Amino acid sequence: MQYPDGKEIRIDDLIWADEGIQIGRIVGILETEAEYAAWEESGPCILYTQDIFSSGESGALFSLPANLLAQEGIRALTEDERLLLRCLCRMLADQTGHDIHASDCVCHIWKYPVPLPDGACDHRWCFHLGSARENAPHPGWYALDNATLAFSPLTDEELLVLWGHPFYYITPATGGIAEAPPPGS
Repeated sequence: MQYPDGKEIRIDDLIWADEGIQIGRIVGILETEAEYAAWEESGPCILYTQDIFSSGESGALFSLPANLLAQEGIRALTEDERLLLRCLCRMLADQTGHDIHASDCVCHIWKYPVPLPDGACDHRWCFHLGSARENAPHPGWYALDNATLAFSPLTDEELLVLWGHPFYYITPATGGIAEAPPPGS
């Protein structure tokens, strides 16, 4: 199976998922009828997890049909993006003391587009750290300040804004910024 750009999809590829705002990891490539039927899919699909450092056994797995990869903005991270991700993870660990590679740490990473008054687009990196163990400490949400390169915990109010509306995303077809429809529409 291939990405929309023609590159071969491989297990453990780091990908842009969720319309290009979240980093995921490929954990399955289902190409035979028996494989994709087991996931109640009607054709070939990929399986990915949002928890990019774990085995995928502790978090949710998502299936996505091959014919929707372009529409959903699925593509592999470039080498430069992988290097940036490694640097951000190291900075987060150094600044917070949380080892995101620990076997019981669950880490989800988003890069939210933020529209600027001049029509340009900036991005805000957000990391959600949790635990795969029940009743374990939950480190929470951290956001990177692009100016200072410092991570800080997100407050409840910031989370409401982050998950509220208007919510913006990058359109895979044009690379432009778009506003998501209100919930329930």
